[in-house]
Amino acid sequence: LNNTVLTARIYTATGKHSQAGALLDTLLESTDKEQYKDIYADALFASAENNKLLKQYATALKQAEQSLEIRRKVYKSTSSKIVDSVNQCNEINKLIKETEETINDNVEVDLNEFNDDKFQCKCPKCGFVFDVDGRQEV
Repeated sequence: LNNTVLTARIYTATGKHSQAGALLDTLLESTDKEQYKDIYADALFASAENNKLLKQYATALKQAEQSLEIRRKVYKSTSSKIVDSVNQCNEINKLIKETEETINDNVEVDLNEFNDDKFQCKCPKCGFVFDVDGRQEV
């Protein structure tokens, strides 16, 4: 029995809590508690320690799962924002490129192409005609 308790303690110390718990539960069920009070007390203590460690492990696992879920949400939110930013940058780059092309395509205007003698100063609807000097003609 001492070896069983010692084995259970080794399991507990090495993190094999479920194996230690099963071993101690078997020991507690099959032992004459009066005859082996010391061993029973040790087994009970080891079992209590095992349960305490299991609860701590469960709590830590739950906290880790919550942290992971928070990280997943942050990642999802951040990744969608990054995609939106990349799309906006692509649109801005496209506009900049179009603007540069427009600027590069511009040529200086020759004012001689817009001399007064090249235009008829006549209203297409009513036929009103005026000359360059501002005098009205009919």
